[in-house]
Amino acid sequence: MIKILFSDLDGTLLYIPPVLTRGVSEENRAAIRRLQESGVRFAIATGRSVNFLPQHYGADLVFDTVGICGASIRLNGQFIYQTDFDHDEIDALLDVFSDSAYEHRFLVVTQENDYIFEDPFGEQAMEYKLNPKQRIRDCRRVLDQSIAEYIRDPHHTHITACFCHFQQEVGVDYYKDMLKRKFFGRYQIIQTSPYSIVILKDGANKGTGIAKIAALTGIGLDEVAVVGDSENDFEMFAMIPHSYCMSHARPDIQAKAKTIVSSVAECIDLIIKENEQEQLENLNLL
Repeated sequence: MIKILFSDLDGTLLYIPPVLTRGVSEENRAAIRRLQESGVRFAIATGRSVNFLPQHYGADLVFDTVGICGASIRLNGQFIYQTDFDHDEIDALLDVFSDSAYEHRFLVVTQENDYIFEDPFGEQAMEYKLNPKQRIRDCRRVLDQSIAEYIRDPHHTHITACFCHFQQEVGVDYYKDMLKRKFFGRYQIIQTSPYSIVILKDGANKGTGIAKIAALTGIGLDEVAVVGDSENDFEMFAMIPHSYCMSHARPDIQAKAKTIVSSVAECIDLIIKENEQEQLENLNLL
């Protein structure tokens, strides 16, 4: 019996063909209500912040959330877990990217979901601050301190994650491999898009975040379902037996999941149907 469903956002809950992050369709909204009315909880597992969904798509869309690929977790409106990089770790990462041959932007994310760049007044930081293309913004604000200044400020809050975006996909491939070798056993290096990686403390990923929420709510992993579409969903696909992958995902990603669906609504309807079937079978055994 499925008791909770975790959904990815970009390319999954926010997918309205052909746009990966267009919004929550009425079909998906209605399906979530059906799921909740059937007694199953709905939750989020995303590479974005825990506040992204209600901030951009509606105050009614507040759910338990595994955010930033497991680096930040909110349950029943309270933060129950956040990772924390120390000064030396950030310095070491700054050194690595300072010698990069690939054009990139490196930034860190605070517990309050503020972004901090290497150069707070450089072209990349100003693009985020001014947002001339009106992109969907995930961060609360972009700080006017550099990363080096921030980590030496005694009043700073904790750094939860580090991101790096490259102009070329080859930069992603190179740094994924290099960082895993250089910092073996210390960090999770997760690809969040064809051009981006997130660096998390070891052990933080969507799968472990889901396991934390399941344990605190008394739900077994065999009572959890997940749906996603990208590489940062691999850990939750591997950990959760009831896994669903979007049909537009790459074939190698689809191969990691048990069932292929075209929408979150289709996934929800399958779960409701399977739960109802299991309830009938249990009644027949009485």
